[in-house]
Amino acid sequence: MNPQLFELFHLVIHSVAVASSKLNRFQQRASAGSSSDLIGLIWVAVDKDQANNDLLEIFVHEMTHTLLFLDELNAGHFNYQFLSVVENFAHSAILRRSRPMDKVFHSIIVACEVLHARETFIGHPTAKMIHPPSREMCQHTRHAIDSMLSHKEVEKICTPRAIQLIEKAQSQLNQF
Repeated sequence: MNPQLFELFHLVIHSVAVASSKLNRFQQRASAGSSSDLIGLIWVAVDKDQANNDLLEIFVHEMTHTLLFLDELNAGHFNYQFLSVVENFAHSAILRRSRPMDKVFHSIIVACEVLHARETFIGHPTAKMIHPPSREMCQHTRHAIDSMLSHKEVEKICTPRAIQLIEKAQSQLNQF
């Protein structure tokens, strides 16, 4: 559906593992995951009733995490000694709760990329999907951006590169 994205996916993702997911402390099951310790590997919990568009969004979501891990290795995004301090948390775009800024940063960029994919080749969902409806995801992403950029310690916690990417995401979000 998007040949350039398909090529990029195969450039940065070398393996897709299919695995089940257990309930977390919020009584939810994860649909997929990736780790900065295993760059290029993603895992997906495929449900037999899952729509193809859900799987496309999962792949965009996890590939975006992988690209951010690679960018961080190259440019740096955070001063990690400040991330675990609860007063430095911000509001996540996807999970919609207070989280460390590195997780919120990822949620912002991922949400924007999923929205961009919906806008350009997946289409906006009419029924509940793996991610929230587009309008709702836009609202929550704007809130997450505001919670990071207005944080009094943002320039101490985030590098200029991370702030630049958040501002770029904000600009992209304004086009949806």
